[in-house]
Amino acid sequence: MWHSRTMIRRLVAGPLLVMVALCMLGGPAGAHGDKGLLAVDVAPPDAKGQAVVTARLAYANDGERVSGAQVEAAATGPGGATVAPVALAAGANGVYSGTLTLPAVGEWEVTVTAAAPSATGRVVVNVADGTTTSTAASGPASSAVSTTAKAKDSSSDSSSAFLTGVICILAIGGFSAWLVRRNVKRTNA
Repeated sequence: MWHSRTMIRRLVAGPLLVMVALCMLGGPAGAHGDKGLLAVDVAPPDAKGQAVVTARLAYANDGERVSGAQVEAAATGPGGATVAPVALAAGANGVYSGTLTLPAVGEWEVTVTAAAPSATGRVVVNVADGTTTSTAASGPASSAVSTTAKAKDSSSDSSSAFLTGVICILAIGGFSAWLVRRNVKRTNA
């Protein structure tokens, strides 16, 4: 009797460990890293100099959009004039927006920053006699502006990870039950 129980435990434990290892190959859920990508758009300012800033924040390693982050926009203009940072309001699916007032005619560099994940995006806005244009800023930081992150819907990712976990647990349980029944039949025969 002792011999058959030990054999059953060994026969169940080996495949069970292999199945658990296979289920864990996907890596930890939600491991996004601390770097982000910001895609920034600035609408032409209205007659009062108010420009709507829209930013899309995503994790750099997997492109999944980030909701609930702290995102700010500020501007530097002609002659070193500055516009203090303004918090951008979080919208759906990693989109943030707010309004900056660009009080003078000239070239303004709008800088959008996020703390977690860390990301910076810059856009140059030219304000000239009621007409404006937006262009990407030059320099190494501008790569974050022109990069469009491939976004994923986080709700579908979490539900598919949950479903995969449930399937793995059911498969492991079913396989273990089958092994035990098979070995019990052999020892009784």
